[in-house]
Amino acid sequence: MATAFAGVWSPVVGRSVGPWEYVAKLSMRASASSFLASRPPVVAMVSRRAALGVMPARLAAPTSSRQLTMAAVSTTEEAQPEVPLRLKGVNKPVAVVGDLKDFAGVSISTRPELIRAITSYVKEYGLQLESDKRLFRTDAKLRKFLYVDQCSFLSISKYLTPHVKKPEDVSPELAKQADQMVLAADLAADEAEAAAGITNGGGSKSRKRKAKRNTNKAMGPARAKVEGRGIFRPLKLSKVLSKVCGADKLSRPDAVKAVWRYIKLNKLQSPSDGRVILCDPLLKDLFGCDRTDAFKMNKLLTAHLTEL
Repeated sequence: MATAFAGVWSPVVGRSVGPWEYVAKLSMRASASSFLASRPPVVAMVSRRAALGVMPARLAAPTSSRQLTMAAVSTTEEAQPEVPLRLKGVNKPVAVVGDLKDFAGVSISTRPELIRAITSYVKEYGLQLESDKRLFRTDAKLRKFLYVDQCSFLSISKYLTPHVKKPEDVSPELAKQADQMVLAADLAADEAEAAAGITNGGGSKSRKRKAKRNTNKAMGPARAKVEGRGIFRPLKLSKVLSKVCGADKLSRPDAVKAVWRYIKLNKLQSPSDGRVILCDPLLKDLFGCDRTDAFKMNKLLTAHLTEL
């Protein structure tokens, strides 16, 4: 029997096979054929659904995964209450100078607010180009600080840079006003988050841990600053430090900020390295040296700060 089947050409595998391999292949082919024959036709299954008026969801309402994701995001956003914006990053207060100050009518604002004011002005006076709504032409008012005859909305921020400065570089009054704006915004955001029971709207684990730490401190750092707790507790300044800061009592962060304001207004930073401070007579009395750097300055201030 084995000799009779040796070297048989098998149409199943397309080559010469041995007897036992040939039998196994035929058995597998027969099993597969019987399985396919026993399956109901797909057309009949679809026609039965059509007859009953039932349409598969993937055929009845084709929806992309992006649409489903956006729908989930919009549902989540609708469920969360709106929290006041914190003034940091691109939203931090800036001093407005030059012709932009005349146009905006304010001496301190934020970059996004200035861009919105210019955009509203362009749309109100119909300065957008008909051929491309992303571009607009400038009139006499806009040309004073944009310096171009035609501009795109995406380029406004670039042209505003020469007309906005850090508040502490302009005057101590504007710096104080900017600090008050940031503090008020942080306090409002902390209160809104606490009222809504929001710790953090998702994100990385480190951000969630940071939000948990903030909620453990009553209403967060803004409330601690208002109530004068922790590092924000008021300290008594020495006579020399009081002359530099213009106050007798300040918290350590506010004292450091006031010293930096004095340094920048009097241009006492080294031209080659901004971290190096070139001391004038008043700072020599404060630090006891001709020059220091930003890292040593905080340590030198410790001797001039005492508890009340």
